[in-house]
Amino acid sequence: MPSYVHAHLDFLLLAMIGQEPRDAHSMRHELRERFGARSTPSPQLTYSMLHYLRRNRLIRRLPADPRRYLLTVSGRRSLETRTRDWESFAKGTEALLQRRDRGEQRADTVAPAVPGRARRP
Repeated sequence: MPSYVHAHLDFLLLAMIGQEPRDAHSMRHELRERFGARSTPSPQLTYSMLHYLRRNRLIRRLPADPRRYLLTVSGRRSLETRTRDWESFAKGTEALLQRRDRGEQRADTVAPAVPGRARRP
């Protein structure tokens, strides 16, 4: 099963740094607590993603403690945009799952049941 944590690691790191300045170790620890050991990214992947975020000027090192990171103005804007996108996606997904759980289907997506064999064109 693919790890959604790995697929969205940049977004998750931005979200954690957006809450407070963080270092890589504390972020990995929080990911482990929230998503379990199997989904925790390796230190190499975490540092690689932090480097990517720094290179793209979305985060910067905290001057008083260079192990910790802060969001830049661009990083804050990116986090706000990605959060809105994620909330919209989550809302749509939740609606689909609730509809499935209730056994509902949209009328325009359900093929009518035809007894017997399917007709050939």
